[in-house]
Amino acid sequence: MAFFWRRKKDEDKFSTSVLGLDKSIEELKAQEAAVEREIGVRFTKAIEKTRHSINNKLDTIFENRKQIDEKFLDELEEMLISTDIGVATTLQVLDAIRRGVSRQEISDLTALKAAMKKEILSILDQSKQSGVASETSIADSIKPYVLMIVGVNGVGKTTTIGKLAQRIKNEGNDILICAADTFRAAASEQLEIWSQRAGVP
Repeated sequence: MAFFWRRKKDEDKFSTSVLGLDKSIEELKAQEAAVEREIGVRFTKAIEKTRHSINNKLDTIFENRKQIDEKFLDELEEMLISTDIGVATTLQVLDAIRRGVSRQEISDLTALKAAMKKEILSILDQSKQSGVASETSIADSIKPYVLMIVGVNGVGKTTTIGKLAQRIKNEGNDILICAADTFRAAASEQLEIWSQRAGVP
């Protein structure tokens, strides 16, 4: 036995009818593109805030200092972790700074910022080259390898799944995308669009 009820229009952007989708594939694609743009704008704003925060905090902790010493590096470590850069990344950046200081390549704030930027770009480049989730890589013998994506509505989970699927496929892996949120209207159809774009089942 099946039960059907009518949703309020503003309750769900992806309303469906009993016989099929009220919205066409083109409309769903347009909605996905709009969500992607919005996420891009929000991400850029968040990064901008982090960048300004780091610059301001660096200026503050470097103020009235004549040299980069361990006390300064301790404050820098605390500052980097508090700006959500992550512990592993923070330690890697600090190691690079310590090497630069010991070689006398870093002695002022400008050189310090340049060294930090160089190291962070290097970390991002390594991450890009090493494939998806390299920090959580597992032995090839463990199959199937399951990635479960969870999050609140409207944060770009479906878009991210499509992009991950494309990237993992390009690395030579076989992919199967499965919809778990079958309650939300058009969830499966939306995921199907992204799987078609990525060329995976």
